[in-house]
Amino acid sequence: MSPLQSLLSEPVSKVPSKVAIQTPSRQISYEDLQGEVESAAAGLAQFGIAKGDRVAWMLPNCIEAVVLTLACYRIGAVVVPLNYRYVTQEAGEVLQRVGAKLLVFHRDKSSVVAPLIESGTERISLIVGEDASGQSKPYEDLSNHGTLV
Repeated sequence: MSPLQSLLSEPVSKVPSKVAIQTPSRQISYEDLQGEVESAAAGLAQFGIAKGDRVAWMLPNCIEAVVLTLACYRIGAVVVPLNYRYVTQEAGEVLQRVGAKLLVFHRDKSSVVAPLIESGTERISLIVGEDASGQSKPYEDLSNHGTLV
């Protein structure tokens, strides 16, 4: 396992219950973070994401961004964070250039991302928060696949 793939190993073994990330609405321990990362990594694999695949996200500073990034590291996927201020054209150009197989975005960016989803690409899209359009799968779908073996 590469250093990126095992980033959480030491803190999980030494201080599992210590707070790893805290936001105004939630805090998560290293042990719980490890669990969410493993579950998300398994979910990515179930969605067909493999080593070397590009996974783009357009998220604010949030726990999901950290979990998704670490999950990508865990399976060897390449993380492509998109500037949260991008407009549709800018995001589309980056997604096209890198060939992202998956896009995870915050519901606040639905209007930016909707034209990209409607363009008929083979890209899977997941949304953090509620999706009124029903065009994207919920981010929580990543955590419904157990953990990697």
